[in-house]
Amino acid sequence: RIRSEVLRPMDSSESFCASPPRLEEILILAPTLELFREHVYDEWSPENLHLYLAATRFEMRCLTHQKEKTADSHIVRHMKLKAFAIYNTYIHVDAVQTINISHRVRIRMQKYFSQQEFNDIETKNPEL
Repeated sequence: RIRSEVLRPMDSSESFCASPPRLEEILILAPTLELFREHVYDEWSPENLHLYLAATRFEMRCLTHQKEKTADSHIVRHMKLKAFAIYNTYIHVDAVQTINISHRVRIRMQKYFSQQEFNDIETKNPEL
C-alpha cells in the first residue's frame, strides 16, 4: 500500500536512476515506519523489523550509558538481560520469532550466549 501523502509519484523531470531511500531513512520517520510495518506484516516477516527495532533500542541504551558513564554492575546486568532476551526472542533456534540468518552466524551467537554469565542469567530468570 502506498499513501500519496507520504510517497508521491515521480514527475517527468525526475530521474529513474535516483537512489531509493536507505532503510534507516525509512525507519526514522513515523509515517514511513508505519508503511514499512504494514508491508512486513503483509509479507509475513514482522520478526525482522521487530529485531531491528529491539536491537536499535538496545544500542541506544548502551550508547547513553557509555556517554553518561553510568555502567555500574546493576546496569551492566540489566543490559545483559536485555541482550539475552533479544537473543532468545529472535535468534535462538527455538525462538518465538526466529529470524532467517545463516547457520554459521547462529552458531557463533549460540556459542556467545552459552557462556557461563548468560547461563547464570537464564537460571535466575527462567522466563527468558
